[in-house]
Amino acid sequence: MGENEVQWTKSFAQPRINHYRSIEDVETPDEYLHLLYKYSQIAPYLVPQNCSSACMKTLSHHDLHLDNVFVDPETKKLTHIIDWQGTSTSALYQQRFFPRMIDKAISRNPGMKSNPLPSTSVDETIDTNLLSRYQEFSRSANPAKWLAWENWRSDLLTKPTELVSGAWERDDIFSFRHALINLTAHWPQVCSIDCPIDFGEQELEAHRAEMELLHGLGTILHELNDECLIPLGGMVPSENFEAVQKTNMHFMELFVDLAEDEAQKALHAKLWPYQDK
Repeated sequence: MGENEVQWTKSFAQPRINHYRSIEDVETPDEYLHLLYKYSQIAPYLVPQNCSSACMKTLSHHDLHLDNVFVDPETKKLTHIIDWQGTSTSALYQQRFFPRMIDKAISRNPGMKSNPLPSTSVDETIDTNLLSRYQEFSRSANPAKWLAWENWRSDLLTKPTELVSGAWERDDIFSFRHALINLTAHWPQVCSIDCPIDFGEQELEAHRAEMELLHGLGTILHELNDECLIPLGGMVPSENFEAVQKTNMHFMELFVDLAEDEAQKALHAKLWPYQDK
């Protein structure tokens, strides 16, 4: 996958502006090739060496959320699963271990990723119980996946491979770089040999600055969504458009005013997603 990405990048990628760094910062294909070279060095260590079940190839649906799963309200029986266009046959360790529909349980209880069977108690949330029951059912109904789940640190080791294909084309170099940096930072937890790659302080500092900006913007957008002011993605009914547009302009101005100088204000204004480009 990394080699394919290198060939595509050399043939088609063109320099472009990275608006998450500045309004004039040019991002070059060489920067991406630099990350792909790091990925090629670390890729051999991203495959399980001592868990054959983890490498078993099976069909996997990658998008199991509540909009794609249909249940008869009377019988409570599952009737349909839709949205199969992204389905692939892949090794168990490359697949999602948790359906998207219970991702909230993981985000609320991060320790669960390293504790396959958390103890249950009356104080646990419904989401926690849901995740625990899913894990228990998986252990009995799908033992091969359970072994891969229990013996493989997929949260760290599979992320770079998940993100490498098309990272430049979908304008998401940041996430790919972040997955590699996160892996190197936690390398002693997953492998006994020295990490084959590293990142310089200047590269890490630039990434941190980009991350802070993305995190700040993401926090604002999620708060607007949670307060039912502007839904994520910005799609609203036509009858609400004018009211939401006023709300949008108000919060865009607040976001721009958070900047420290005129150059950063121009950057914030460029980054706000809900506007005509």
